Amino acid sequence: MNIFTALYAIVIVYVSAFLFENYQKIETAALAVVSELGALQIANLWAYVMLGVVYLNIVYVFCKVMLRRGQTADKAKLEQV
Repeated sequence: MNIFTALYAIVIVYVSAFLFENYQKIETAALAVVSELGALQIANLWAYVMLGVVYLNIVYVFCKVMLRRGQTADKAKLEQV
């Protein structure tokens, strides 16, 4: 796995989160990236930087989707009243 594959997987995480909001796809893509980067076992700073970027993207996407879900729930409550 190289840098482009990691970036491609990050794009998959973003697309699945923002367009489809499919948690299973997000989890599958995130686990694939983390396991592949972990399997490299390179004592290389760049590999650790990419792993950190992947983790930060996963956390960011998760928070963004949760915020969107919360806003949708708040809107639904306001419409009911």
